[in-house]
Amino acid sequence: MEEDLSFDLRGTVRGISESYRQLPASDRFAFWLVIGITPVGLIGNWIRQYCDSMTIIGYAMLLAVLVWLTVQAKVAYDITRGGRKPAHYGFTLRIGALISAAAVLLFSVLKSSAGDYILLSNPVEFSFKIIGATAEELLYRAMAINVFGAMLRSRGRNDLWAIPISAALWVLPHVPTKEIGFLPFLFLTGVILGFIYRYSRSILFPMWGHVVANASWLGGVIVIVIYVIVSAYGLIRERSAAPRAALQAETGGGEAR
Repeated sequence: MEEDLSFDLRGTVRGISESYRQLPASDRFAFWLVIGITPVGLIGNWIRQYCDSMTIIGYAMLLAVLVWLTVQAKVAYDITRGGRKPAHYGFTLRIGALISAAAVLLFSVLKSSAGDYILLSNPVEFSFKIIGATAEELLYRAMAINVFGAMLRSRGRNDLWAIPISAALWVLPHVPTKEIGFLPFLFLTGVILGFIYRYSRSILFPMWGHVVANASWLGGVIVIVIYVIVSAYGLIRERSAAPRAALQAETGGGEAR
């Protein structure tokens, strides 16, 4: 019995290794970002929750900001220099974004009619929460689901398993700061946001909802503006690249003749 279990474990590790090697370099980096940032976030939140030294807490907060900015810098590099379209990370103005926008509008109407607002109190904390929430959605929704989904597909497995995997990893850093009874709800929230991202191919609603929950409606407005700018950049680049590609093809054809 132990031999069979050992064999299965080795086979699983070998399969993960093979799937990892098939990933493009950019996705391999994303894989290590997800795997590496998760324990760092867990330790950082534990320090914030239980450490009495303000100096250590300050360093932990600084590390968190640097980690989040690294995630956002990777996305920005991939889009501007790495050859990735913004749609790869869920920035799109296609039908999925329209569905997300409709959900955003519906939630806004429901919240406003109920008089349920989160007020902005501290600009530094406000900025910190926006950076953190957007980075978490890019990391645990866009990157994790994309990468783990690709790895599962390469092994002939259902890529929908990437959604609960990403949700579980998202929950781990929150363990020190949340009540135990709240963690299953947080996991379910991660699964729902993952399905929304997976089927809409838009990061708008997950990112907007996360920022509004953490940083007020003003934060949600800022996220919508950023989303539209990045998505429009991708659309403009696609349209400007099409004539150049056609011209190159025509020029190449002329040389061949």
